[in-house]
Amino acid sequence: MRWGELVGLESQYVRPEAIRVEWQLYEMDTGELLRCPPKDDSHRTVVVPGWLARLASDQIGRTRPTRAPVTGTGTSSGGTARPVVLTVKSASG
Repeated sequence: MRWGELVGLESQYVRPEAIRVEWQLYEMDTGELLRCPPKDDSHRTVVVPGWLARLASDQIGRTRPTRAPVTGTGTSSGGTARPVVLTVKSASG
């Protein structure tokens, strides 16, 4: 997986022993996050070892990913995405 695909990974695409690549996050010079398809439109399923799938699942359970403000054509969720790796801190903590 590419870096942008990893930081753009959403919990709904993590499966036992596989990760589905649907999006990537790209940071603009302004700091704005752009949600876009993977490079060359290379949507795919990446088979991963069980320990890595468990690590991703543990990360999801531990951080309970929250919606992050992003822009782009893929933001059907009203300008937000729920990335696994990028943890967004709320104003309260």
